[in-house]
Amino acid sequence: MTCLLQRVEAFLNRFGEEVTVAGSPTQSVVRSLSPAEARVYVDTSLVDAAGRPVRGFFVAHEVVADIGDLVEWLGTSQEVIFVREYRISGQALGKSLFTLLD
Repeated sequence: MTCLLQRVEAFLNRFGEEVTVAGSPTQSVVRSLSPAEARVYVDTSLVDAAGRPVRGFFVAHEVVADIGDLVEWLGTSQEVIFVREYRISGQALGKSLFTLLD
């Protein structure tokens, strides 16, 4: 594991909240996306119809998640609607899972 991945893992362990992604527990940093930001990644009609905030879950690169999987957080189930991978110099760094309340 590279120094950069060790730092990302340490960050998630220190500041992340426990979530379950597709049945597997992991650490995640959670945020709410504004409707304007969500429309950059997700179809406008889906964001407008949601009526609830789109959440972003930043997880480690080894977490397996696809569109349609469920993220459980604070007693709620949220459906993954977009997966964005982050890479630096060809190295997988992490993923953002954008979700809507199920």
